[in-house]
Amino acid sequence: MAKASATIPALTPNNPNHVKYAHQLYEAVRREFPELRTYRFFEGPLGPHPMPMFEVNVFTPAQLGALFTWLMANRGPCSVLIHPNTGEDANDHTVRATWMGDKVPLDVEMLQAVDAKRAAEGRT
Repeated sequence: MAKASATIPALTPNNPNHVKYAHQLYEAVRREFPELRTYRFFEGPLGPHPMPMFEVNVFTPAQLGALFTWLMANRGPCSVLIHPNTGEDANDHTVRATWMGDKVPLDVEMLQAVDAKRAAEGRT
C-alpha cells in the first residue's frame, strides 16, 4: 500500500499551456522516478479532483523527499497536493495535506462519504 501520494492537477484546465505543461511534467516524473507508481493522466475530473490530473504514489520517506524536492524545482504552473494514505480520505486530503502552488478546491463531501461508507462496513 502506498504511504503517500502526490496529485498534480493542471492548474487551469481551460488554459492549454497549463494542460500541456502538466502532460510534460507527467512524462518527466515517469522518466525521473521509474520506481514510483505513476497512474495515467486523467483528462477530466476524477474523484475529489475537479480538473485534469495525475497521481504518483511513494512508498518510503526517501522517495517522498526526492519527489518533493524535484517537484519544488520543476512543477512550473502546476499545483501539487501531497498527502498521506492513512485510509481516512477526507483528512488525508485536507488537514494532513500539503500544497505546492495554489490550493485547488476538492470535493471533500465525496471523500467524507467514502470514509463513512468504509466505517459502516468496518473497514476503517
